[in-house]
Amino acid sequence: MKKYLLALLVLLSSTSAMANAIFPAFASPYVVPAFFPLALIAVLCIETIIYKLASKKTPIFQVFLLAGVANGASWITGFIISFFLPSGHISVGDQAFIMGPDFKLYASWGYVIAYVLSVIIEGFVVKASVKKMHFNSPFPLSFYANSASYSALVVLLWSQELMPI
Repeated sequence: MKKYLLALLVLLSSTSAMANAIFPAFASPYVVPAFFPLALIAVLCIETIIYKLASKKTPIFQVFLLAGVANGASWITGFIISFFLPSGHISVGDQAFIMGPDFKLYASWGYVIAYVLSVIIEGFVVKASVKKMHFNSPFPLSFYANSASYSALVVLLWSQELMPI
């Protein structure tokens, strides 16, 4: 069993940097982590732990489900919004685009915007579950959970050279 877990960990942590971005710069926080599953697992685990500490009476599975639903709602909303912001690409022909000089700047700001959106959107999801989960203050809780998970996400992505900066 241990060797299967080790093999899974190696598989999840092995990535390669993308050679060319085929998505808008502001979509980076939503697209890049998909190429690094360990980062997604870390985010869900960190937020689950923080939510569980705030609601000791709630079963861990329900707390994990809340973290998943909250992150899913945040991801979908942020991903859609990112397509209405500048892409960071420049045209190099009839239908060809490459990353422009501002792509990395936009992508970096994309993480800041994604963080703020996550705090707000996930705060509303947590607020909707206040009675069932016994949370006292959903928005500060969302702030703490997202601050911790985004910190870990940035460190993990930066360590794999997947951060735009």
